[in-house]
Amino acid sequence: MNSHYQTIEQNWRILLESFGDAQSATREDKALDRDTRTELLARLEALATTLRALESCWLPIRERMPKVVEPAEDLPHTTPQREYYLPLLLVLRESGGRLRAMDAVLATKACMHSRLLEADFEATSTGRIRHDVNTRFARERLKNLGLIKATVGDGHWELTEAGIRAAQAGIIPVNPVQETQPGQMDLFS
Repeated sequence: MNSHYQTIEQNWRILLESFGDAQSATREDKALDRDTRTELLARLEALATTLRALESCWLPIRERMPKVVEPAEDLPHTTPQREYYLPLLLVLRESGGRLRAMDAVLATKACMHSRLLEADFEATSTGRIRHDVNTRFARERLKNLGLIKATVGDGHWELTEAGIRAAQAGIIPVNPVQETQPGQMDLFS
């Protein structure tokens, strides 16, 4: 997939997470009167409908693109992205399995603080801090592996049952995990 499509994917994820954060902030903002909060939430819901429509247009395009292969080597002066996987799972598990995206990013940063390198605190070309970007990419990878739910629009990251088991076992599978069916062997047992 060329860089234009990757940029669209990255910006789409950021948009959805920011949108979810805006919805949560509106619900929690005590300074807003009831009518204003209701109006803002209605407008945000209308925007969510539009975003879902845009996503339905984008998905067929994305599916026809070649799959992105993760780089074999991370930048040597930064903490490898794969190092974020287990801490993110553990942070979510310790928080009851679900956290707002920004809280998950901050908790993962705190969990990894002793392992993060100086360059992890620098801004990327998009203006975001590298450890924030790496945590969000880790979330995307864990979602693709079936360990984090693919929620859209509510601003929360949530573990799947397989994600809970992976966090308990301290194991990150290489291939996507399918939810176990009755009688099926469990990867983590």
